[in-house]
Amino acid sequence: MAKSFILTVFEDGIKQDHTDVIEKEVGISVLKLCLDPERVFLDSDGLERVKWEKIVNHGNCINFVKDVHSDDEIISKKIN
Repeated sequence: MAKSFILTVFEDGIKQDHTDVIEKEVGISVLKLCLDPERVFLDSDGLERVKWEKIVNHGNCINFVKDVHSDDEIISKKIN
């Protein structure tokens, strides 16, 4: 079964004058978060998947809503 990703985007991170740059950055960031995730080292827990991505000057413009490995069953429970 395919994985589902639910992301949030902060409006102030994408509401800027240079929309052509924003469009490209949003697309790249979504693909990077979902398909090519980075890992960061946490002192006590080892490696953890990066759950946010910056857009231009907004450091955490795009974020995962919850665990990135949510499946349809978990998502449907949250909706209902």
